[in-house]
Amino acid sequence: MFEVSAVTNYLSNRVFDRVASQNIIVNQSTDEFIVTNCTFRNCGNSTVSGGALYIQLSNGGHCQVANTTFTNCSSSYGGAIYAQINSGGNLTINRLCSFTDCYAYGQGGGICAYIYGQNSRLLLLDGLKFERCHSNYGGGGLIIYAYQGAQLLLIGQCSFRDCFSLNAGEIQEFFDGGGLLLFSEDQCLLSISSTLYQNCSSETGGGGLLASVLSRSQLVISSCQFIRCSSFQGNGGGIYIILECSSNCSFIIIDTIVQECKVSKGSFYQSGFGGGLHIEGLGDYKPQYELIDLRGLKIYNNSAEIGGQSLFVAMTKVVEWCQYGILGEYVKGNYSDRYSNERDLEGIPMDLSTFNSSSLQTIVQQQQPLEHFWRILGILKSAQVIVNVSNPNGKLFFHLKGQRMFQEYLHTADQQQSDLDIGMPTLIKDRIVSEEQAQILDDGFQNHKKDKYFIIGEPVLIKDKIVSEEEIEEEQENNKQNNNKRDEQKMNQQILIIGEPILIKDKEVKEEDEQEEIVKQKKNEKENKDQLIIGNPILIKDKEVNEKEINQQKEQEKESHEKRKHKVNQDQFDIGKQILIKEKHIREELNVNVKQNENKDRIRQKHELNIKEQDEEKKKEKEKKIHQQRKQKENKANFMIDDPLLVKDRIISKNEKDIEIKKEDEQKKETNNKEKKKNKDDLNGK
Repeated sequence: MFEVSAVTNYLSNRVFDRVASQNIIVNQSTDEFIVTNCTFRNCGNSTVSGGALYIQLSNGGHCQVANTTFTNCSSSYGGAIYAQINSGGNLTINRLCSFTDCYAYGQGGGICAYIYGQNSRLLLLDGLKFERCHSNYGGGGLIIYAYQGAQLLLIGQCSFRDCFSLNAGEIQEFFDGGGLLLFSEDQCLLSISSTLYQNCSSETGGGGLLASVLSRSQLVISSCQFIRCSSFQGNGGGIYIILECSSNCSFIIIDTIVQECKVSKGSFYQSGFGGGLHIEGLGDYKPQYELIDLRGLKIYNNSAEIGGQSLFVAMTKVVEWCQYGILGEYVKGNYSDRYSNERDLEGIPMDLSTFNSSSLQTIVQQQQPLEHFWRILGILKSAQVIVNVSNPNGKLFFHLKGQRMFQEYLHTADQQQSDLDIGMPTLIKDRIVSEEQAQILDDGFQNHKKDKYFIIGEPVLIKDKIVSEEEIEEEQENNKQNNNKRDEQKMNQQILIIGEPILIKDKEVKEEDEQEEIVKQKKNEKENKDQLIIGNPILIKDKEVNEKEINQQKEQEKESHEKRKHKVNQDQFDIGKQILIKEKHIREELNVNVKQNENKDRIRQKHELNIKEQDEEKKKEKEKKIHQQRKQKENKANFMIDDPLLVKDRIISKNEKDIEIKKEDEQKKETNNKEKKKNKDDLNGK
């Protein structure tokens, strides 16, 4: 067990093979533990949590796991790592850590983490990899429980490949999540960005990701990919979302691909719905808050056995959600009203509990394509048509007015498509809107459509005002009765010739040729030069409408649309800005931590070097002292004869001492004799 106290501790450059879990406890904001450049193989067993590492963080304690590999580790919860993060603790796992073939008998094949508290965070960054990890009860690669304002950030090219999760039948409430399983409650923030989920699978739901978002929590998925994920007895082949709508939880998708994901019908609750994405709502959703936003969803080739090939939604206010905005903009992502299969997006106005308790027959009868909820029926109030009969291949000019009609949008009822040749492209105001349709056509038609046709975008159904053959015959008879005094003279070929018959479906129709009508037709022709043009001529009876009123209505609709668009863009910008700010703060904190760690490393290395130098100096002094002692011993051995005596710093033998004493005595005696002799001579002289 490693228990940190007011220092930074390191576990680095170690290999652990077939050993028990390493326990790490950090319980102060000044404490930190760093695991780096380690390898864990075959660690753990079924009776412990965290096969390789068991981490407990509290009171602002920090722990970082970097550039470390976990292979074939196993435990009951968290095959490689089990973490409890409380009271402002921060756990960062980054710098190319990898989890391969790890297994949990319970939950979290690679990692199982519990996060509590507003400032508590789990950061998974910089190329984290989960490969072939699996579990019995949820979260094949990773499972996260977040409560009370906790934060999870999974960013930076992380990946889940070939991970899977089963449901062993004992814990039904855990809905798997083959790659990642998230439970969040009470204002938690979950951000998943630039992450790949590939070939992940689950038994009962969420092949790539399953998330339960409750009590004002937020989940944002940005720039992710869900490729070939599946649920073979549940819902949501790619993503499964449970959202508490009544508490204003939010779920936003930004620039995310869900491709070739699928679900099959099984025996767990309702199953076989939402091949790409499945959403279930708790309580009533309020569309005006814009808390469910799928505008960034991109769906391709997904499949579901029962309903919703790419998306299925079970939510009480699903109709209101589809009708909010313009033509289902918050729902359909890259779905096309013209080209997509309407079975791609389906739903039912039921909450989660009602959906799961209803019979399959009831659900199949009540589910509908979501496009039906946002499709708008326009009401045609008046129409005018101008044709030049002298030119059989000429253009037919229409001037249409009505309610709930969108500029540059036109579509007709299905039963009239053959008559109107709606499959032909149509041009409005010389602007090409849909190139996809144009590419399908052959070269001959390409040249033909440039001269005669205009192209529009997504169709809108306009209430039929098409004249039938019977009505045309009636019109002919009326014209004959009212125009007994017809003028036989033909009018100029450049204007509408009223007296000349117009052929519509092999029937002759004649109209009045009074001068008044000609002037009126000229005026109409001038006003309608830029109006809608289609290939086949149709006679539509004239109706008058208050143009001023329609223009005011258009302006109001335009202002309302601009306000909604501005609000949506602003909210999206604010959300993106918040995420970027948080990521920036996290990066800055990580950089500061890295610099602090580097400084600590340098100080520690310098301290170790000083200690080493001091040890070397002591060793040299000791060796020098020993050498001097040895030399003194050698000198003593060389000068010892009998009992050595020290005379004026010189060692001599006893015999030499006697000789020197004798010489000194003789010298003294000689000196005394000289003095006596001198004294005697002095006395004689006197």
